[in-house]
Amino acid sequence: MAAVVMSAAFSSELARYLGRAHTLLRNIGGHPLRPLDEQSMQVLDIFFALLKSTLLRCDPSFLFETVKHLFLAFFYGHVCQKLLPASPQQPSTRQESILEQFLRLLRRHYRTERKVTFYADRLCLTPKYLSKAVRQASGKTVSAWIDQYVTTEAKALLRSTDMTVQQIALHLHFDTQALFGKYFKRVTGLSPREYRNKA
Repeated sequence: MAAVVMSAAFSSELARYLGRAHTLLRNIGGHPLRPLDEQSMQVLDIFFALLKSTLLRCDPSFLFETVKHLFLAFFYGHVCQKLLPASPQQPSTRQESILEQFLRLLRRHYRTERKVTFYADRLCLTPKYLSKAVRQASGKTVSAWIDQYVTTEAKALLRSTDMTVQQIALHLHFDTQALFGKYFKRVTGLSPREYRNKA
């Protein structure tokens, strides 16, 4: 038996790059045990060896990005081919359809848009209806999704780059470093500097 374990923050970071495969990542969380054929097991052995080598030898400044892209290559090259249908699967409910549309928008705009009204307007929905549909389909609020995307990128930049807190605030389109700091602390419980020192 082999296991791949990742934090919620890391899986969220992967989900930003997985396109429609982010649904697969969510589903794996609910049903984590999957049978693998002999070829998949061989690939998994190679993946684990490469991952171990990377963790031991990679320059720390590039470690997060390197590991992230290894996982993305593994998911697209092997997991998605086995577990996703060849043609896109249609969401089964109206709420799931709205969630898919919202997440597509969020991936494009989370760095600049953090208001529920922006996404509701783009989807021609009221903020209340969007919030209700997203919560029913995912168990999370629209605001929680936005916060997750913004803070996941902020954490990655704090952990794996030399960008200053002010530069990260500008990159994520906060008007001031202070506003970014308050936002980050509200969501994570730590200031950006505290998080960087702890990471």
